[in-house]
Amino acid sequence: PFENHAAVNVVFNLGYALSNLESEKNPYKVVDVKVAEQIADSLLAKGNNDTIQILNTRRPDILIIVLESFTAKAIGCLGGVPGITPNFDRYAKEGLLFTNVYSSGDRSDKGLVAVLSAYPALPSLSIIKYPKKTQNLPFISKDLKKLGYHSTFFHGGDVDFANMRSYFTNGGFDKIVSKSDFNPRDFNSKWGVHDHVVFDTLASFLSHPAEPFFTVFFTLSSHEPFEVPGKPVKPSASSEEKFLNAVHYTDSCLGAFLDRVSRMEWWNNALIILVADHGSRHPGYHEANDYRRYHIGMLWLGGALRLKGTIPALVSQTSIIPTVVRQMGLSDAPYRFGQSIFDPERKHLAMFFYNDGFGMITEHSNFAFDNRSMTVTRSVGGYKDVDVLTGRAFLQYLYDDFMSR
Repeated sequence: PFENHAAVNVVFNLGYALSNLESEKNPYKVVDVKVAEQIADSLLAKGNNDTIQILNTRRPDILIIVLESFTAKAIGCLGGVPGITPNFDRYAKEGLLFTNVYSSGDRSDKGLVAVLSAYPALPSLSIIKYPKKTQNLPFISKDLKKLGYHSTFFHGGDVDFANMRSYFTNGGFDKIVSKSDFNPRDFNSKWGVHDHVVFDTLASFLSHPAEPFFTVFFTLSSHEPFEVPGKPVKPSASSEEKFLNAVHYTDSCLGAFLDRVSRMEWWNNALIILVADHGSRHPGYHEANDYRRYHIGMLWLGGALRLKGTIPALVSQTSIIPTVVRQMGLSDAPYRFGQSIFDPERKHLAMFFYNDGFGMITEHSNFAFDNRSMTVTRSVGGYKDVDVLTGRAFLQYLYDDFMSR
């Protein structure tokens, strides 16, 4: 009930009431509702079967590590700045590296929902702020609970920030580990507990796990203000170089963690997904309407994988969970806004959303549209007016869905 959700976050009530006023009318209406539905149906078409089976088991243990701001621009094996992510680069040779993945939004609260519920970002608000709506989202954690999986969420920060706790509670997670569960002496970051501490706690937790498990860890240290322990790889005090130092630090923690857990017995039956919550303006300082700001890293690892190599297909964050559930022989029908990466009917495009606009990336072009000026503000490779109308109609459909939840 609503009262329970309100109790989750005491600051929630007023924000909910005020922001709810914004959602009574769709500000993005551009075509008839039926036309918007037809366009969405076309963009979100699903086939019956995937073209390939990449897992060697239908019931893997699953670990998803959501890496704060891990833009492709900072990842060496994706053409980013060399030397910043030597561990990600090293493990890229051991698994499935996806080289053309784009985040749905530009904030963590939007990225978590895109990754775990296959629900796209919205331009000017986040569905995670509305517990009555997130309780109606699809959750892989709920799907897996029916199969006996134990689900846990780890984060070194405050899970009441941005209503994360209510989201994971609505998702039926059995255990939430956050800043308040650590010793105050480990509150060594502006936002909470640095990544090396949480990675170490996670590794200990996974040394004797209740199986099968579904575990999610959302890292913290590569968030502004980018203050991390250890020796910097970039000596400058500029914001860009501080960001690269923070990514390098988290990468070092990731490498030590993977080296440790890859020797554990469960690894042989596990699927590990490394993916960013969103990209970053750094390095290179790309504006919110620039598609390069949304290009992110994604790497799949573990003994449950049948295949290794590189997948250059254009992929959205919202494809991750539909891919996993299909590979497990489960239905991806509840994930209306996501299609399996290996679905032959999938349209090869990715959309990103920012305040207050959206972008559409295809294999041949991309553009960004500003909802306030009603103009295309950036384009690469050309676009057609019908592409802009398609994107606007999809946003209309998405917002109608948001209002109806």
